[in-house]
Amino acid sequence: MGHLESNSKLKKSVDQNDKQINLGNDKKRKKKGEKKGEKNGGKNQEKSKHIEQKIKTENKRIEQNEAYEYHYNLIKKNSFILKKSLLEWYYKHRRKLPWRNDQPPYTTNINIQTQINKDCDIRNYFFKARDNTKLNDEADTKNENVVVNKNCDKTLTTEITNTIEEIKESVKNDQIETANCLDNNILKSENFNKQIESIPKLIDQNEETEKLQLRGYQIYISEVMLQQTKVATVLNFYLKWMNKWPTIFDLVKSNLDDILTEWKGLGYYNRAKNLLDCCKVVVNKYNGIFPNDLKLLKELPGIGNYTAKAISIHLYNSKDICVDTNIIRIFSRITDTINYHGSTILAQHSEEVSNILCTDTCNYSDFNQALMDLGSSICNSSPQCSICPLNKYCLIYSKENYKNVKNKRRKINGKIKLELETDQQSNLDHPNNCTLCVKDRNVDIKLVPLAKLKTKKKKNCLILIIKKSDTYNDTTKENQNKDQLDNYNYLMVKNTDSNLFSMHYLFPFILIEDFTPEAYSMHLNSLLTKLSLNNTKSDSFIYIGNFKHIFSHLIYDTYIYTCIVHNSENENIGYEHVWIKLKDIKDFMHNSFCENIVEHYKKSVNEKKAIISEFFE
Repeated sequence: MGHLESNSKLKKSVDQNDKQINLGNDKKRKKKGEKKGEKNGGKNQEKSKHIEQKIKTENKRIEQNEAYEYHYNLIKKNSFILKKSLLEWYYKHRRKLPWRNDQPPYTTNINIQTQINKDCDIRNYFFKARDNTKLNDEADTKNENVVVNKNCDKTLTTEITNTIEEIKESVKNDQIETANCLDNNILKSENFNKQIESIPKLIDQNEETEKLQLRGYQIYISEVMLQQTKVATVLNFYLKWMNKWPTIFDLVKSNLDDILTEWKGLGYYNRAKNLLDCCKVVVNKYNGIFPNDLKLLKELPGIGNYTAKAISIHLYNSKDICVDTNIIRIFSRITDTINYHGSTILAQHSEEVSNILCTDTCNYSDFNQALMDLGSSICNSSPQCSICPLNKYCLIYSKENYKNVKNKRRKINGKIKLELETDQQSNLDHPNNCTLCVKDRNVDIKLVPLAKLKTKKKKNCLILIIKKSDTYNDTTKENQNKDQLDNYNYLMVKNTDSNLFSMHYLFPFILIEDFTPEAYSMHLNSLLTKLSLNNTKSDSFIYIGNFKHIFSHLIYDTYIYTCIVHNSENENIGYEHVWIKLKDIKDFMHNSFCENIVEHYKKSVNEKKAIISEFFE
């Protein structure tokens, strides 16, 4: 019995152990399942996120494709004929300019008056166009019963009729021949007409070195002068410049002061310094010939992307377009791209349009000039779209034209049909979420591209006219009021900072943000200390006057003061400077800012003289 009981107890313990083992295994399986579920769940979440990202990317790609098709398809399809139309217009109305190798007389404006008179005859506003077909039918009806004079020379009539038909056929053949010539040689000037034949041809790389040297120099000088400066202003400066330095080798022999003297009036004087430095490098390194390589051109002093492209295009006919304000305006309008001028998006967009237009063989020098002339005359801030040679290929004009004529209808074969005045009408539905345009696209053509309002920065500029005297007593205000303009030497210091007047001789000045008239003495004394000069009396600064000098991007509120120092005090100024008589100061004034200062100073002194003379009379 004892043996049986022990066996039963053993079985129970074994069963209990098995149950515990099974429970443990179940828990492990459950945990594994949970972990597996968690892993699978994580994988599913990652997979769903990946799918969502893929969908977003695909939607974005579709949107981009829609935007691309809307903005670029029209010019892509009509790239060739667009250039042809623009060049035909250019060769008829182009400006004649010396840097285009034209001969006098020169023209700085586009002659579009004839074009306007032809296309916009005022009689059309008061009378309907004559129906020649109807008139001819009426004439035939009237002449049916007319008896022809038997003595009339029928042979002569027949000959005249044949001659007229021959002339018509000849004109038609000439037009076909011209079109065929244009087909593959769009930019070869000899294929157009006498006007086109007179247009200077491009210089080939294999032509004589002297021609490359001269043409490259002419292109470079004109491009630098035309930066931020109007053609009408540049013309006289360019002719005067070329008369003084006809070649690049003549220019490099001159000094910076001579260059600045000739440059006076063009503004942005740092250009003059860079111009001289650049020409020296071209002469010493490239024998006076600008290299046919954008990378090498950009390495030259003062040459950026735009100028490098201009030299490459006009000297070597590179397949490219110089994108500037005029070009951005044209490209924005013909592609109906509404965005802010100066935005990165619009700059990239203009480069894309440029790439589309520069795919075939072309005279890209003339094409660039044509775009410039178009942008300055017709496609400007007050566009004249009706006479624009590109209006058939302009998306924004087509859109505006569609709005203007959508209520204009006519009957054709008993049906009502919408009359559009362009054969190149494109899909006018702009895609949603277009990354090239702003949300509010409801703007007039003349406002494209959009302009951001810029407020010019204002700075206070304190000018100190420092005069040199041999006597101590002259530092008093009383004696300064008796000032004789030419009795003193005036200090001018060379400005070595890379600001507006780099390398110019200027009157000592200081720029300050906040200025109160009461604190002028402190600022002017600090300026004297900087120059290692001492004013004997702290109150001996004489106020002359003030004026505003307006630059393109900022305004100087200028306050002029004067003081006198002694010879013994001006020995260690520490800057490149000159002491000069007022009568000789013109040789050192290379900007209108200094001219304004001298003008106000002379006016102030003369007014004080007049007051003193009246007092003693």
